[in-house]
Amino acid sequence: MLFRNALVILAGIAGVFAETHTITFTNDCPDPDIQIPTLMQGNTILSNGTQPFTIDGPLVGAIAFLQTGRCGGFGGLPGNGCGIIETTLVNPSTAGANSSTDINVAFPFPFNVVLSFEYFNGCDGIGANCTNDACPASQVPVSCNADDVNLAISFCALNLTLPDIDL
Repeated sequence: MLFRNALVILAGIAGVFAETHTITFTNDCPDPDIQIPTLMQGNTILSNGTQPFTIDGPLVGAIAFLQTGRCGGFGGLPGNGCGIIETTLVNPSTAGANSSTDINVAFPFPFNVVLSFEYFNGCDGIGANCTNDACPASQVPVSCNADDVNLAISFCALNLTLPDIDL
């Protein structure tokens, strides 16, 4: 009985410290039935953008892009042929460990649609927009040092709380 009570208490404590992150998608492109938001980690598709994606634990090395039918070229690697958003969402449990997100429109990820991201539920209002192929925000990491931070990703639209300029 004492052992079982200890397990219940430990499970409750673990639940209090559980890490979780959510990514939401806005697709304002002209043909949202053909242009599909895609979230991948390695070669695994995590979400097709129709619903928010939530992960219990860290999300490391994920990419998001708008699948237009041409993404995945240049050797078939995920996202190649389209602009991507690269993200790692982690709780800052140790010094130097934090969430980091960037937009990449450098070869082999050419600009194809307006890309935008913004953190929420921590670091609110921090993010970046990319409106053209000369995007100064390309490959500039935007960090967040907050527990359980979430990420809003937009295609063909700018996140409204960010300035209407590139980072």
